Amino acid sequence: MENSTASMVSTLVTFFLVSIPFLILNIVIARRKGKNPVKYGLLSLIPLVGFALAWYLISRTDKDLEDKINYIYEQMKGKQ
Repeated sequence: MENSTASMVSTLVTFFLVSIPFLILNIVIARRKGKNPVKYGLLSLIPLVGFALAWYLISRTDKDLEDKINYIYEQMKGKQ
């Protein structure tokens, strides 16, 4: 019984230690993409979800870039 409990705790600790880099990465990327960093940070603590969220956030357009594109588009639209 004790060996089974120790094994389970060891597995959970390993999953959380692997999740910490994804937690930090997803918070930084979410802030840059204009998403809620707290939500994505908390979801990153779920094993394997943090990895999927990192791929999702990396594929999104940066909020700053999107604002610049919209500004240029509005300027061009106003000149016509």
